[in-house]
Amino acid sequence: AQVLWDQAAVRSDYVVSEALIGHQKNKYKPFLLDAELTLPPPFTAIHAENLCDWNSVPDDAANRAIGSVRKVLTHEAELTHNEDPVVEIREWVRIDASRDPKDFEEYLRKFGQKGLFYKVAAERSERLRTRQAAPVSLARQDRNQVLDRTEPFGAASFLMGTSPVDTRISYEEERPQHLVELAPFRLGKQPVSFAEFGAFCDNTNRSLPDDNLWGRTNRPVINVSFEDALNYCRWMSEETGLNVRLPSEAEWEFAARAGSQTLYPWGDDWEDGKCNGAMIHDRVAKIGAFGANPIGLCDMIGNVWEYCSDQWTDSHVNARGDGRPRTDGEEDLVPIRGGAWDSKPEQLRPAMRWMSPRDTRRPNIGFRIALSD
Repeated sequence: AQVLWDQAAVRSDYVVSEALIGHQKNKYKPFLLDAELTLPPPFTAIHAENLCDWNSVPDDAANRAIGSVRKVLTHEAELTHNEDPVVEIREWVRIDASRDPKDFEEYLRKFGQKGLFYKVAAERSERLRTRQAAPVSLARQDRNQVLDRTEPFGAASFLMGTSPVDTRISYEEERPQHLVELAPFRLGKQPVSFAEFGAFCDNTNRSLPDDNLWGRTNRPVINVSFEDALNYCRWMSEETGLNVRLPSEAEWEFAARAGSQTLYPWGDDWEDGKCNGAMIHDRVAKIGAFGANPIGLCDMIGNVWEYCSDQWTDSHVNARGDGRPRTDGEEDLVPIRGGAWDSKPEQLRPAMRWMSPRDTRRPNIGFRIALSD
């Protein structure tokens, strides 16, 4: 029999054990489903076939099962056969999460073009080599450069949260709606990029965060914790003499609304293509790929969630009226705002609130800076 594996399956100890036993007993030959698929193969047409009494002699049930799988896969992928895959599979499991191109180059030397993971290994090697060679950090930034990358806002007031009579999408965490009067502040025109964060890493002897092999050029930094973001702001303050910090929830929501009180910044109806969200892409997009909002800020909605400086509270009860960060919440949790590339439409709203542990690093969370006058 033929066993088809995808690249996620071979990370399973169970699958590797099954391969060992099956290969040793010569019961089946393993194959790899080697393809760049945006969606899993359409297996909905075949869930299972009862082969409990099958004695390895071709019959209608076996042929039907194998034939159905082949029919589904032939236009989706290339099947690559390996006569003795066990050693190779164990080697791949060992290096699969590596970010060192030498590991994949060594795999290519060992197993060549007949390797089960040849295409993937070659692509990863090239990507990692390119990433190492490309400059990923900016030189130290002076005061004027930082100011140029932020948008100034004068004193302003707005209604924060969701009205109790609003029957549209909303959650209790967004209530009660309340008036906030903000002092003047500045907010980053875009989330902090890998290049900007790279300058911090270079000058503080830190490792650059992982980019999930999505690329770093003109993309928001991801896989950073709230503490990482705070340390970046402290370093920027020392470098520039400016009061660099994270925005409060109130400042963030004011800027995301951009003068609106609608469900989304562009209106009350969800519209595909307005932001990088709802899985229209399966990864972080380049900064500004979806344009700026009416007040000149990019990616306030979608692409990456953004940390705010408050402590997390499960509602706006007892919220401050001056827009300063709340300090009466849970110390270990912080708010994140704006939704991300993998968020549902109801999460991609200015009023939407969610939280994250302070030490969590995820590929859908980043941040932008704020400045106090």
